[in-house]
Amino acid sequence: MKPTLAILALTTPTLADGPLQGTATWLYDVTTQDGDALVEPGETATITLSVLMELAPDDGPYLAFAASIFDVLGAAGAEQGHILGWQVLNHLADLTGDLTTTDGVSLFNINAGQLTGSYDFSDDNPIDVITFEWAPDSYTDLEVAYDTTTDYNGPYIYVWQGEDYWVADIAAYPVTEAAITFTVIPAPATAILFATAGATRRRRRT
Repeated sequence: MKPTLAILALTTPTLADGPLQGTATWLYDVTTQDGDALVEPGETATITLSVLMELAPDDGPYLAFAASIFDVLGAAGAEQGHILGWQVLNHLADLTGDLTTTDGVSLFNINAGQLTGSYDFSDDNPIDVITFEWAPDSYTDLEVAYDTTTDYNGPYIYVWQGEDYWVADIAAYPVTEAAITFTVIPAPATAILFATAGATRRRRRT
């Protein structure tokens, strides 16, 4: 078990001494049921967000992701579908519980954080933070966009820095947000005809 370090108060984080340090970048990955990023008839999109933390040359050693509060906001095309569900990953919701809310299109108030002494502590970099599933209302030619918006006492992600788990500072990293895009494509005309014929045959047998 790693030693417990209880200096992180997620509601009122403190900055490490000195100027803002390092940078944080939201990364994203989109997959569908057949393994590609195209949402084809019968498929949904699964979007996974991770954060990459890069230290400035004079920063102390990276230890781990510490905390973030952020939204994932639907942009062009997102309102033509709906979110089926989500999961905060790597036990990053254990500290506060899952406080995420949704209007069916966007995700709000996502809280992610960890103390260095937690049993499920992760020092991954980049670290997967959240995944969510989106389904189109209809399968038409459509470009879908989502944007992350990070606002935790400013547009920062907080990062553990230090030589070891006994002595660590929390530093505020300015964030580069993610602009998520993916594509929905319609069924080919022949597939629609076969599906319609099959549905007609099934109705006649009932």
